Amino acid sequence: MQSFYLPPGTLELVIVSGADAAKLLQGQLTCDVDAIADPGFARGALCNNKGRVLVTFILVRQEQDFYFVLNEGLSILLMQSLKKYLPFYKCEMRLSEGTVIGAVGHATASALAGTDALPEAGQCARLRDGWICNLDAEQQQYVMHRPTVTEHPAGLTPGSTTQWLISGLPSGQFPFTASDSEQYTPQELHLDRNGYVSFTKGCYTGQEIVARMHYRGKQKKLLHLIVTDSAVSPDEEVEILDGTGLTIGASFKTLNADGRSYILAHLPADLDDAIKGALKNKSGLEFDKRVF
Repeated sequence: MQSFYLPPGTLELVIVSGADAAKLLQGQLTCDVDAIADPGFARGALCNNKGRVLVTFILVRQEQDFYFVLNEGLSILLMQSLKKYLPFYKCEMRLSEGTVIGAVGHATASALAGTDALPEAGQCARLRDGWICNLDAEQQQYVMHRPTVTEHPAGLTPGSTTQWLISGLPSGQFPFTASDSEQYTPQELHLDRNGYVSFTKGCYTGQEIVARMHYRGKQKKLLHLIVTDSAVSPDEEVEILDGTGLTIGASFKTLNADGRSYILAHLPADLDDAIKGALKNKSGLEFDKRVF
């Protein structure tokens, strides 16, 4: 993945602050809010009472302030869900527009942050006018909050929302958008496998259903990431075949960038390596693939 930055206004930022902010969020989110370092971050989700994912996010903690970094269109869903609890807690919630920046690549992140002292993978650091978090060392993916930044250094390459979503795929970050809201359980999106869900923190909205599926359910299908150099329309359902030509699954979500198609597909959990190595579709396309 080439280096690029995601301009302010592309990602959304919701701030919950106050003495009871942690208490409110601990009772609503799938991640363990109390376990987040100061400064630090966690990936998490907010579910409805049926255990279906309303939004996913990166939650950054700075003292009594909690910053939700969300994909476009998700902030209104988060705020609508949380606002009914605010009268019972000593905290406030607000939308901060145009103050969060995404970056892929160490050099790009350093230029935007104004420092070469970037945090280690999985950690956050304070900046003179905000903070920066290192989301993934291998993909060199960062988010930062810089309210005073209005211009970016020359020579940096702007990227698209799709490129940003694709940059998180190799580390298992589902490209969640508003159209996915309330459609899937955390297990269907592998959120439980990729650090979004704590099974030791206690109760939260939808927790009973999510926990029951975790402890009693056995997933018959798992998400796989399939990559091809051929163009596949996001609206096209791609049937996935094994080496014998038998249909074993279909595309779940497709993203396109830089001449490649990135396909997420639910395939049988018991596929062996030989079958995975022979995956194709009806047009004969051969794929690079991995468990998501």
